[in-house]
Amino acid sequence: FSEQLKPYFWKPYFWNRAYAVISTGGRASIETLLLYIQNQDEPRHLRPPLTSE
Repeated sequence: FSEQLKPYFWKPYFWNRAYAVISTGGRASIETLLLYIQNQDEPRHLRPPLTSE
């Protein structure tokens, strides 16, 4: 799958700490989205807590 995406995503990662674009079609609350983002594969001691403010 990574070979198919390589022409479009030339960097070795999909996430960027600077921004994120998320669309749920209005089916998830901001709290649910923040929880999803916080539970990605990064050790807890390396990530600051996210807030909806």
